[in-house]
Amino acid sequence: MLLLPGTAPAVSVTKIPATCSNVGTIGTVNWTQNSKAIKSDDSYAVANATGTATKYLECVNYGFSIPSGAIINGITVLVERKSSSATGSQDAAVRLIKGGVYGSANRATTSVYTTSDLTESHGGATDLWGDTWTATDINSSTFGAAFAATKSSSSTVSVDVISITVDYTVDTTDRKSTRLNSSH
Repeated sequence: MLLLPGTAPAVSVTKIPATCSNVGTIGTVNWTQNSKAIKSDDSYAVANATGTATKYLECVNYGFSIPSGAIINGITVLVERKSSSATGSQDAAVRLIKGGVYGSANRATTSVYTTSDLTESHGGATDLWGDTWTATDINSSTFGAAFAATKSSSSTVSVDVISITVDYTVDTTDRKSTRLNSSH
């Protein structure tokens, strides 16, 4: 790989949340055992969807430490989930949370959930979800993801973890001038 002066390779960092909670701003079905959606360990946050959407499972405080001045290239939300039934369970909404506020971009898919754990990606390495992002936004304890599911009939939806990957490039253009100025 050839790097020009002042450029740096893209970095990809994945983190898991510190907290997840049930937030009632979309559907009517509650999530239970919310704290279990913070790591991939086959211990689940669950919602018994009965023909309607769940409330949001809101996960925040991912503990990112993106360097100041980094250029955010894209954000991917990875939802590891399953359903008790192989028919009809799917996303109702997947949104990013910036400064405690839900973004307008909804990256829900129409994929039908399987009865075994499957991780589905929402967003991507070059997807900014219709917003502008700084390292401060990503590093904030109020940055996160909100996920809701729906089912046409009775089914239990289980979420093992909602992780987030941030792709960024470190801006090295100022480092050269800083080194030159510090040597005088």
